[in-house]
Amino acid sequence: MTTLNAADARGSDYTLVSVLIESDRLNKSVEVKNTVTDIDIYEHLDKPYLTGTLAFLDTTNAYTQMDVLGAESVTIKIRSTREDAVIITKKFIISKVIAAQKANENSDMLVVQMIEDIAFYSNLQNVNRSYTGNALEISQKIAKNYLNKEIIVGNRTPKQAMKLIVPNLNPLESMVWLKNRAKTVEGLPFYLFSSLTSDKLLMMDLGSLIEEGIINKVPYRYSESAAARSNDPDTKRRIIYSYIQKDMEDLYTLIQKGLVGSQNEFIDVLKNKRQSFHFDLMEDLLKPLLDKGIIQKNQPNVSYSSDYKFNEKSFGQYNSRSISRIGGIDPYRVSDDDPFPLAYGESRTLADYKLNIMSDAVNKLLKKTPMTINIPGVDFIDGDKHSTVGCMLRLEFPISLPNKAPDVSEIDTKKSGDYLVFAARHKFKVDKYDLTLSCLKLANYRAAL
Repeated sequence: MTTLNAADARGSDYTLVSVLIESDRLNKSVEVKNTVTDIDIYEHLDKPYLTGTLAFLDTTNAYTQMDVLGAESVTIKIRSTREDAVIITKKFIISKVIAAQKANENSDMLVVQMIEDIAFYSNLQNVNRSYTGNALEISQKIAKNYLNKEIIVGNRTPKQAMKLIVPNLNPLESMVWLKNRAKTVEGLPFYLFSSLTSDKLLMMDLGSLIEEGIINKVPYRYSESAAARSNDPDTKRRIIYSYIQKDMEDLYTLIQKGLVGSQNEFIDVLKNKRQSFHFDLMEDLLKPLLDKGIIQKNQPNVSYSSDYKFNEKSFGQYNSRSISRIGGIDPYRVSDDDPFPLAYGESRTLADYKLNIMSDAVNKLLKKTPMTINIPGVDFIDGDKHSTVGCMLRLEFPISLPNKAPDVSEIDTKKSGDYLVFAARHKFKVDKYDLTLSCLKLANYRAAL
């Protein structure tokens, strides 16, 4: 079997600088870079850590000598072969040995599952203390105190401050719990995630991610033959090898969950008071996002329409569900005259309570039209910037109309668009590096008439 030599990256988009396995139980580390056959690294917008798998040939009985027990560290160093690229260094912990089998008479093939060290070390600790502040401020304190990590933030901060006691969670679980409570004034959700190219965590709201704009001035285009015909390296780099869309346009489930139209109430059990409101997806969420320019003006066709009607009544005007939640009980109130901090899950006004369903609705609507693409990965590992999950990417697909009229658009206005990268799988093979991206969008280009 051919292996990748870090000193010779010819024919490859990257150099494998080092794959070092270490253990506190051993006096020396084991370098396996020359026997690595595959490395897969996964990023996800909903996970504050990376995961991965590593496959390598064991020709020195390293597996037995190391006596792998499931806490060994794997430090991976990768560098793009492009000029001025920076070495990317990531540390993982072996969480599981997936397979160990004979490759030939002189070697074994080992496949191990890895998790980023921050997740493993977080799992060793417990947070059970009181904090005051908004979700971002508290998360920054937890990240610094327990994990020695900084958090990169977006343009918006969570709307409400609160006082709480973290309920017996590890540091990353605590931060995710807080992130789930965080909403912007527009009702947009926050995401907490890790990056292959940075040692810092990122906690950003959906609006900030969209407003950053696309990172590729030249779109990635789907073509079955353009890469083979072209001698232009830029064209070859921005080819979509393949794509798939499945489990999409499920409006039925959104209606079922009360995220299109619903009656909502929050109950104050101490005062025996009820606050209720009707939620309409278009009127309460999508129109304001369009008016504020958070949904891009170049693709304004949101993936829901108020033109859908039943008995002359828009879907959003129906109460497909009646949802009741326990609202605030003011546990930190000292007097009616003095301001007091809110508890987790409390809000001061009905409008603030409404942000909860708005955040849930936009998050589910974003995932209504997923797109998974396979592309060359060379543009994504320069090491000097983050360019995958949470970034906006422009994709173009040709219209499926061979005998189209001259005035019809060349691109498919539904499939094409500016997508948010939701998940990434980096596939480092012996001879190439490819990337699989899961992409989402709230709206489509305006359809050509």
